[in-house]
Amino acid sequence: MNQNPQQQPDKMKRVLTAPFTWLAHHPLFTVFIVLLLVCAGFIGVIVQVTNMNQAATPTPVTKSTSTPILSSSAPLLTPEKTAPAKTTPTKTTPAKTTPAKTTPTTSSSLKWITAQTFTGYGVKKTPAFTAPKSWRVVWSCDLSSHHNASYDIIIHANTVNNALLANSVETTCNQNNTHSYTDMHQAGKIYLSILSEGTWQVQVQFAK
Repeated sequence: MNQNPQQQPDKMKRVLTAPFTWLAHHPLFTVFIVLLLVCAGFIGVIVQVTNMNQAATPTPVTKSTSTPILSSSAPLLTPEKTAPAKTTPTKTTPAKTTPAKTTPTTSSSLKWITAQTFTGYGVKKTPAFTAPKSWRVVWSCDLSSHHNASYDIIIHANTVNNALLANSVETTCNQNNTHSYTDMHQAGKIYLSILSEGTWQVQVQFAK
């Protein structure tokens, strides 16, 4: 039979669209086919990434370490132990320097002149006098004025401002102590306060 030329294109369309029509009537199968294609695509991507990582990772070169075999017949060399040299510290003795001795100037080594002489009995305050830097008080007593019994003698040196000087005389007149002297080392206007129970003589002497 001869077919109409216009029916041939329709037949071709039906042949091409038949699978899609069938899939449209079977949706579960269509979903399965789509999932299968997606899984296949993911597997292909994973395989490609793995191959790329393996190609990029260099293979480490392992160096073979070989332990040399020592002959058992060869003697072992033991290093000699050297004792450290002992160093004896040298002791340095510091040189001893002897300080120069200065001989103090004593009252007996100086020449003295009598500037003032005071005599009396009991208590007395002398007139003021001008004393140099070095001077002394020379005193004497008389036991017969006190029935040959001991008695006290006190001689205080004061400035005109009533400031007491050091090295005052505070002693007892007796058979073994009837005269002596005391050095003074302060200049200025000075007066003496004398207290006694008997007679006395006091001299003010200046160093010459």
